[in-house]
Amino acid sequence: MNIKQTKVKVGKGAFIANMTIPEGYSFASKEDISTIVSEGALVINTSLTKKKTNLAARFRMKDAIGVTARGAVTFTVTAMFDQEGQTYALEGSDTVNVLAK
Repeated sequence: MNIKQTKVKVGKGAFIANMTIPEGYSFASKEDISTIVSEGALVINTSLTKKKTNLAARFRMKDAIGVTARGAVTFTVTAMFDQEGQTYALEGSDTVNVLAK
């Protein structure tokens, strides 16, 4: 997983997390994913590539909980989905620089 922005500001703007979907898992559409969260913020929109191998999830910084300006911070993104009657989590982390407003 990687976060597109290398710098974000506390409470301002947004960030996009790009996640590669592991082999063996597939989504017919982005609606197959029930929940996506990062740092307490719920996703505001998602997109899948045409081949459905990558997922992009956008979050608002104002929705992030407990994130303060302190330089390099690891953000973790978790996507919950159901496949063949089982619930799975796709998770990844990346480091971004968190700056003051």
